[in-house]
Amino acid sequence: MKREQYPKRFPVTMMEGDKPKVVGEEKTQNTAKYDVYPLLTVEDIIVRFDINKRFLKG
Repeated sequence: MKREQYPKRFPVTMMEGDKPKVVGEEKTQNTAKYDVYPLLTVEDIIVRFDINKRFLKG
């Protein structure tokens, strides 16, 4: 998604029996309204995750 102005929706590949089937289409999602006040703004958000003690031991 680098160098893309808007997010993209990609098609989904599903298996239909033994053959893959592509469902949907690739399209740019240009749905944001930048000329109006936002519905939600978040400031100073902090997210913490519990980590296992073995995670940092290597």
